[in-house]
Amino acid sequence: MTVTLVRPGPGYERIGEGRHSVVFRRPGSPRVVQLFRADCDTLTVAKLNREYDYLQAVFAPSLPRLLPRQRLFTPGPDAPLGHVVIVKEYVEVDQRLSLTNTAPSHLPVATWRQLVTFLRLVRHLLLDTTPHAALGTDASLIPDIIDPPLQNLVVDTNGNLRLLDTNRLISTAGLRRRHHAGQTVRLDRDVIHALLLRRMMFLESRWRGRTRAELARDPVYTRYLTREDITALITASGAAGEPLSP
Repeated sequence: MTVTLVRPGPGYERIGEGRHSVVFRRPGSPRVVQLFRADCDTLTVAKLNREYDYLQAVFAPSLPRLLPRQRLFTPGPDAPLGHVVIVKEYVEVDQRLSLTNTAPSHLPVATWRQLVTFLRLVRHLLLDTTPHAALGTDASLIPDIIDPPLQNLVVDTNGNLRLLDTNRLISTAGLRRRHHAGQTVRLDRDVIHALLLRRMMFLESRWRGRTRAELARDPVYTRYLTREDITALITASGAAGEPLSP
């Protein structure tokens, strides 16, 4: 059970819960309140601010509506996360437009263009695994798009691609280390990176029409995966209900 030190005011309803936080909203409000677990020891105020600024720098110039607007309230820069409150824009998700189940012909053209732009930017982050001291990170960071139902990357009711939780990021540091050592991802041990590459292949197949043969030759995937690994991930994607184009 998630325990937070700060409690929402009267009239707030819990609308979501993750590993680190709980999200509340008053019915009809254009904003939500995000509260953090009292025992959360993997996030800090500085990390929250730094990573949100990082996402803004990477994605906002091309996708200005991707990241919900938010403001962080804290009693001090060293306050524990249980005392932190994030007030952020409420995103009304279009439940008819799941990025894993919707037929490509049903996605609005403007939304499809945003999705293609997002995939292009993530591909760049996967290849650009050098340190980014100016952005306060030792490797590129990628939004979390590996949750099984893909509920973090969504389409809102205005047809905009949105990222709901900006505190869940995947570092490419491990990918960089293995690549520089001349090694590839270990599917059984580097689970997060394997899932990320699998989901990317699926999204590129579904929304960019890329075939299995094209993905098997793609420099993003061949950098981190053997041909056998690519085949295994394609098979696993199909088994998970996300088949790739032949």
